[in-house]
Amino acid sequence: MFICQVVTFLYKRIVKNKKMLNRSTIFITILQRSRDHAIENYNKFRKMCGLESLTSWFNKPKEISLGFWEKLRKVYKTPQQIELFSGGISESPVSGSVPGPTFSCIIVRFYAVYKKLISF
Repeated sequence: MFICQVVTFLYKRIVKNKKMLNRSTIFITILQRSRDHAIENYNKFRKMCGLESLTSWFNKPKEISLGFWEKLRKVYKTPQQIELFSGGISESPVSGSVPGPTFSCIIVRFYAVYKKLISF
């Protein structure tokens, strides 16, 4: 799973730097950094990527399993409050890929911009 690879990578870097943090601390750090940098919520990125907007807890998106949807429901008051990282790691992987549709879209958009920048 994509998130396991990300967490393992970050965990190894942190341990290598002699900082003793556990995996939950890494999740908290990522969430806090997204808040510090005013990263838009998960719903805005879904819209940007052409995915269905989240309007209520009764309309579960097909990209998120019922188990993860219920966990998100316990943490956030409304689907519009779901943070990008929390929503993104809750998605099922796209066929032939590791991340879900939202993170895949972000990666594709990033490389499209990067390609334009380096091809001058």
